[in-house]
Parts: sequence; C-alpha cells; structure tokens
Amino acid sequence: MLSKLNIFKSYKGLPKSMYVLFVAQIINRFGDFVMPFLTLYLTIKIGLSAEVTGFIVMITSIINMPASLLGGYAADKFGRKKTYILAQEAATLSMLPCAFVSNPYINVSSLMIASFFTVLLDRQ
Repeated sequence: MLSKLNIFKSYKGLPKSMYVLFVAQIINRFGDFVMPFLTLYLTIKIGLSAEVTGFIVMITSIINMPASLLGGYAADKFGRKKTYILAQEAATLSMLPCAFVSNPYINVSSLMIASFFTVLLDRQ
C-alpha cells in the first residue's frame, strides 16, 4: 500500500497554477457526462416534451459549432496556453451554478454555456 502512495510523490512541489488547473479539469470532466443525460433530465425531471427537449439539445449542438472554430482561432492568435486556461476557467464557472441552484432553467442554460467553452477547450 505504501508503494501506491509513492506515485503521488512526483506531483509534490508543482506550481500552484498546476493544482488550480487540475481542480478546474476535474470539475469540467464531471460536467462532461451531463450532456448525454441532458435529455433525460429535461424529459423526466422537468417534464418537457420530446420535441422541446430535442430543440434544446439541437440548440446546444448549434452553439457548439462556432466554439469549434473559435478554439482554433484563439489558440493561433493568443497561444494555446492562454486559450486553454481561459476556456477552462469559463467552463468551470459556467458549471458552478448547477451545484448550487435548483432552478432547472438556470441549470440548462449553465450547461449550454459550459458546453460551448468545453468544446472551445477541446478543439484548440
């Protein structure tokens, strides 16, 4: 068991920014699984019809299209590191209301915005 703890030894002493990026990445990856279940949330929990749910998921996909292009453009113009950090922070901040607010419409809006920044993050 002691040998398993040694794998974390190499991560000691890293700059504070690395730990902040790690936490932001964890929050964002928790949010990634939410999008496939968005339809279940909208239909079962909120009680929206399949048509309205399909429309919301379609709008989310359409919103993600420009993010794909903007991610590459921003990485070329401002650098990959700056673009990555900005998109990571924006996606994290966009998902935080989902943890504290019980209004389903705010949660769906937050997920749509976070999805935009996650796609921007992944496409650079």
